[in-house]
Amino acid sequence: MPYLKLKKSYIFSFALCILCFSSCVMYYHTNEVRDNFKKSINQINTLSAKVYSDYKSKSALYNELLSNIINQNLEPFKSISVEKIAFNNVYMAIGTKKSEVFSLNKRFEKIASGKSKIQSSEPEWDELKAIKKQMSQKGEEMNTLLREYTKISNQLGNKITQSGFRSINKTEFIDQINRNQESLKTSISEIFKNVNIYRTEIENAYNNKLINDSIYYLKLTILNEMSVVTRTVKEAKKSIQMHESHFLEKTKNHEKVWTGENTIVNESLIEIKKQIRIIKSAQAQFNTLSKNLNI
Repeated sequence: MPYLKLKKSYIFSFALCILCFSSCVMYYHTNEVRDNFKKSINQINTLSAKVYSDYKSKSALYNELLSNIINQNLEPFKSISVEKIAFNNVYMAIGTKKSEVFSLNKRFEKIASGKSKIQSSEPEWDELKAIKKQMSQKGEEMNTLLREYTKISNQLGNKITQSGFRSINKTEFIDQINRNQESLKTSISEIFKNVNIYRTEIENAYNNKLINDSIYYLKLTILNEMSVVTRTVKEAKKSIQMHESHFLEKTKNHEKVWTGENTIVNESLIEIKKQIRIIKSAQAQFNTLSKNLNI
């Protein structure tokens, strides 16, 4: 099962701006600060795009699996869901941290508007220092989140691939069902046809006095047992059709389905195989009754 795997954490940093001195007055060139912030924000946008692509891919994989699970509280899917929650949380935290950095940049642009430099003697000086400090902190926090995201993303992917669940084309599963039933089609129709033929032959033989009462009633009893068998076959066949319809309804918008314990595919396959066994057992019973009928 393919999935996008992040192989490393993507780390970015805020470059230091040169603090200038002039006649005992300190100052920063606003363009230098702006270029530094812009470089860091561009890096954030690049990394965010990579994270978004990975998040979208892994979430689609998880949701596809989820739509095939019957009971979400059973393992191993339960553990996968726990990992997905952690995955969601760190992804949202990255988005929040990104917004905080953008907000700081807006604050900087507001105090730097129309200025080529900000001096220590100006009221904007303290706010600029605070913004730069917070930018540095946000950079460290973003790096931590990116490392955490990479770790959790890979853990989620590994949990899915190692869970025992497997993705297959839905048509492949339908073909498997059809193959399982192929050998039954002829024999089922033969059962239904033969009961009617036997009954007609016995009635004709009795009416033409070719068999006596005791033989007639004995064969009639066997025929009635055959009728019970045919009802069993009809019910099993109807059950197979019901499970097939249930499967198709549950997966009507799916190109792929997932196999494994606690999946719609597995449930449907178990029930269909159960009914096939019932039909095969009924066939054997019918053949025995047919032999007894012809004695």
